[in-house]
Amino acid sequence: AMIARIRRRIECCSYDFALTTGEVEQLVEDHPLALIPQCVRTERPDRAVSFLAEGQIVVLTDGSPAALGAPATIFHQLHTPDDASMRWQYGTFLRLVRLLGMLIHVFLPGLYLSVLRFHQELLSPMLLTSVYETSARVPIPIYLEALLMTLAFDLINEAGLRAPGAMGNALGIVSGLILGQSAVSADIVSPLLLIVVAASGLGGFCVPGYAMSIGLKIVQLMFLTAGATGGLYAMLLLLMVLSCALFAMRSVGSPLTAPLAPRRRA
Repeated sequence: AMIARIRRRIECCSYDFALTTGEVEQLVEDHPLALIPQCVRTERPDRAVSFLAEGQIVVLTDGSPAALGAPATIFHQLHTPDDASMRWQYGTFLRLVRLLGMLIHVFLPGLYLSVLRFHQELLSPMLLTSVYETSARVPIPIYLEALLMTLAFDLINEAGLRAPGAMGNALGIVSGLILGQSAVSADIVSPLLLIVVAASGLGGFCVPGYAMSIGLKIVQLMFLTAGATGGLYAMLLLLMVLSCALFAMRSVGSPLTAPLAPRRRA
């Protein structure tokens, strides 16, 4: 049934050609407007074979080195091909670390803004005093400050990826050090916010899939805005809305959050 569904979607599309696997993915996925990919792309033959061994479908595109695995769950986005070659304790631990990094990446900046603006009672007086002393010299609002630093981190990351060869790593390190130290010295950002943005960015690097990481960056900005406007209550409301949408999503007819939800016999 799943093979027939994918074949029917490919045959019914009105495109004259598809050059890459990413274009084919947009033709066969259930929710084209979703921020989270519903298929898994890989260039490793061993992982493509593992998809077939697990009962999934593999779609190949002529001229493209990548394969498309479907149906996939959100937990497939946290797996790497190296997990299967290690002992199950090591692989499970690394997946939990990636999940923790993903949660830090999405929620930490919004939590920082919501606590400082609406829920100061959650911090100790000593820490709150230290935060206000460092933030009092910053002339811009805290939301704009966090937004600029988050976008600057993404800009440095993208520039490091596009720079040729070893220059990309050097560019990312030097730019991060110079911009961060200069921004703190010029009282443009607070040191604690710089730590929060850096920790959130490191958590984003734990996500193996590039498409998944871009979608999570957009979700991070949504929670950042919610935390700055309504505090923890707005973040909780946004989390409920996104969770309901996530639980309703399908990947080639299969639940994207299986086996977590919805409850099924198998």
